Order: sequence, then structure tokens, then C-alpha cells
Amino acid sequence: MSAKFFFRVKTQYENIGDALINRELITSLSERGGLILDLSSTPSRFKKNITGNQHGISLSRSSLYFYLKMIREVIFGKKNVYYFLNPGGYGGEITRKAAVRMNIICFIVFLLTLIGVKVCRVGVSYSKLGSRHMSITRRMASLLYYHSVRDSVSENYCRNNNIKVGRVVPDLAFNLTVNNGKENKDIDYLFSFRAFNNYSTKNFESNARDFFNQQRLLNIKLAFQVTFDEEYQYKLARLVSPKLNVLDMTESLTDNSNIYGGVKYVVSNRLHVLLLALSAGATPIAIIDFVSNEKILSVFEDAGLGHLVFNASDFSFENVCRAELTSEQRKEVFATKSKQLDTFFNELL
Repeated sequence: MSAKFFFRVKTQYENIGDALINRELITSLSERGGLILDLSSTPSRFKKNITGNQHGISLSRSSLYFYLKMIREVIFGKKNVYYFLNPGGYGGEITRKAAVRMNIICFIVFLLTLIGVKVCRVGVSYSKLGSRHMSITRRMASLLYYHSVRDSVSENYCRNNNIKVGRVVPDLAFNLTVNNGKENKDIDYLFSFRAFNNYSTKNFESNARDFFNQQRLLNIKLAFQVTFDEEYQYKLARLVSPKLNVLDMTESLTDNSNIYGGVKYVVSNRLHVLLLALSAGATPIAIIDFVSNEKILSVFEDAGLGHLVFNASDFSFENVCRAELTSEQRKEVFATKSKQLDTFFNELL
């Protein structure tokens, strides 16, 4: 029996990394059957980044029409009907208001499963969920036809907290096409960071200031791919060198890929800055808080890239500068991970 897919884009629109994984999920689904896409509340800039060359997509004019179309397809269609929830990272506690919204979504999912819709969630990670968030996540997972996380740490977290989960499936960004980028790189280092929220901040900023002072002859840029990171990037610029350019990279995935292709090293604590840079031909260097940002460490270790991850609380740029990655290694990582993604979707559907 053939398949019909439904996907409603509700995510953090300020994060172009979320556009990346939503786009790759849309592409994977549209290659395997007809896809009904609800973009009724999606900002136009975000829409441009997630749709384009895919075929077999129909846009829903409203969320109500989206669900009515799904119900009609189950009752009168002769296809398996799949409803995919949004990928991404989940952590921390949620407000009571957010809990009410999530419980309503759980109830909708429950009703859809009763009539035969196969509800799936793939490409997610979890860490340090609060009690309300944990309870609803556990309830939602119990309703899903398939629930998959993107890294081993999240898998263990789910199993240890009685959250129903299947096998680990790679981050959807590993479906990207691999490029070598420019042969002669224009930028030596591009830094793109969200603010650290604990003791790692002091060590990172001190090391960054020393590095910039020692490497004045190199071409170094700061950038933000997530709107929320803009303030911290300008703080870093003031801290290390007021003359540094800060690039706004919140508009276009294609433009970002082209920029990363002209960079030797992209240094960040944002997962999809690093993975997009990796696909574009740069060497990604992750400087993260090992306590609060386990997903990057886990995704990179699962991909055999653990040597490119450093702990912000005790790293040194002397060690960072020794990290290397060949084009052959990059291609092998994406070939392996994209094959795992293809196998997963083919088996699931």
C-alpha cells in the first residue's frame, strides 16, 4: 500500500537550523509519496528556506483544512496515512500554559491514532526535562507509531526515564549534499555562539580574547545563524576586538552554505551551524558545555567526529588549532549517515 504524508511546520522560526532539518524531512517524505504541508502560520522567510525543488507537495490553506484532509484520507483513501511531528531539540521545564497546549496536542494525536493515522516523531533529542515536560513527553511517546531520537545520549535518556523510543536515527542534516567549498579559503576562522549559561562563560571568553590577540594576521569573523544569538555575538566582538565584522546569517541556508564553503574552521556551540559548515567544506569545531549541551557531543561522537568537540570550561585554542578533518572523512561521514536515514525511512514506510 502506498503512503500519504502530513506535516505541519510549528517550530522556532528564529532559528534557521530548524529550517534546515524541517526542509530535509520535507524532502525525504516528498520523495516517498504525496505530502500535505501546513505552512499557514509559517513566516515567509522560513517558508523560502524549507520549500523549493521538492515534488509531490500540496499546501494546506489552513490548519483546520489540514486535519480535515487527513481524516478524509484515512476514511476514504486507500493509502497508509502518516503524520510527522516536528524534529528538533527539547529540554528544560515548560510553563503551565505551554503544558496545556502540549496536552491538547497529545489529545489530538490520540484521536488521530484511533482512526488509523500513524503519528511519527524523528530527528529529536532530549535532555534535562522538567517534571511537567517529562510527563507530557512520556505520554506523547506512548501514542506514537514510531519515535526516534538522533543521538545515543538521548536514547539512553529516554530509556532511563521510561520514554518509549526506537533506534537512533541520524540528524536530518546528514541528508545534505557534501561539497569541498572553495579551494582557497577567504576566512580562517568563523565564530558563531549562543551565550553560555554557566561557569563555562568565563573560560571561553578569556580563551577567545587571548586567541584573537595572538592571531591578528588571520581573517576572523563572527556570525549568528540564530536571531537570539545576535546580542552575544556583538558582546564577543566588543570583548575581543571592536573591529571584527559580525555577519547576519539568519536569512538563507543557501547563502550560509556558500559562506561556510569559504571558511577553514567554523567554531560554534550550535549543532546546525556545525553540520551545515561540515557539509559545505569547512572543518567544524564544537566548543560546548559538556554538562548542558550533550547533544552535540553525542551527535559528533556517533558520527566518529568526537575529536572535533572541546569542553568550554577547560579547552585551549592550542589544541583546537590541531583539529583536522580530510575531505574523504567528511564524505564518508555523510555517506554513512545519509544511508542510515534512507534505510530508516524505507523500512518505516
